[in-house]
Amino acid sequence: LAPGLLFQISSLARAAYLTIVSSQRTILLLSVSSAVVVTILNLLLVPKFGVEGAAISTTLAILFNCVIANWIFPATRLVANIQLKALFGR
Repeated sequence: LAPGLLFQISSLARAAYLTIVSSQRTILLLSVSSAVVVTILNLLLVPKFGVEGAAISTTLAILFNCVIANWIFPATRLVANIQLKALFGR
């Protein structure tokens, strides 16, 4: 779960940005889509891997919420570009 925390930190800035630009609907959509992702991953991984599967599915859901979802929703693409620059220096 610790790797997911690295990505989760950036979601705090994203939430503040979305609140400032009055895009709370996007925050709702991000939360719902992440809940769907973690539910599907739990159904697939927990029966096969147990607690480790739950940890993997939670980490992947955090990764989805904090990085991948930024490319899906137009309101957060600016945040995705900032994340890329922060991670890769471009």
